[in-house]
Amino acid sequence: MSSNSTRRSFLAGVSALVATGSAGCLGQSLSPFASEPVPPEEYDRTVSVTRVDSVPDAYGAEFSIEVAQSEITVEQSAVLRSRITSTSGKERQFSAPYYKGSSSQNGVPGILLYSENAPNPAYEADSLESYAPPCVGTDGKTQDELYWTLEGRLRPTLAPKESWSEQLLVVDDPSRRGCIPVGNYRFESVFNPSWMDDRFTWGFTLEVSD
Repeated sequence: MSSNSTRRSFLAGVSALVATGSAGCLGQSLSPFASEPVPPEEYDRTVSVTRVDSVPDAYGAEFSIEVAQSEITVEQSAVLRSRITSTSGKERQFSAPYYKGSSSQNGVPGILLYSENAPNPAYEADSLESYAPPCVGTDGKTQDELYWTLEGRLRPTLAPKESWSEQLLVVDDPSRRGCIPVGNYRFESVFNPSWMDDRFTWGFTLEVSD
């Protein structure tokens, strides 16, 4: 079972981070990210996954993260695909491996990740693959703070050996200078299942290179 079969029309864009009402603040930029604007004709980035954590056996599922679209240009951004596969002997409801967040939450600031199922009403695109980063050719900083809507991760119910997947879009962090800057970025999710004694953290590291 894949979320791709019920994918909504994707609404992407970094100005969506300026939310109203029930939004959570991720904090103010403490210092600008040092990066000179790159002319559009010279802008080219590649995203790769360099590290993926293992999942405790007691959780009853395996996570994977892979690159579905690696290049970032003036016409597109990188797209990842996360997948969860049940190794449990019975039907169970799990949490999606990753939903949305900023690399600044777990280390170096610079980029954001959005699930295809996360609400991001700003720049409408037919698909994640067709989204183009608006920061190319600029210093990338358009906001002082990041705001997020507070809906939770999706929780698919899986039968034994069943899989579920969704895609994640790489987006520039508008509170930092630089347009999807070159670097290594860490993303993590915390899990607290009722059938385990302790919570655990799972994560992965991305490398953006030119």
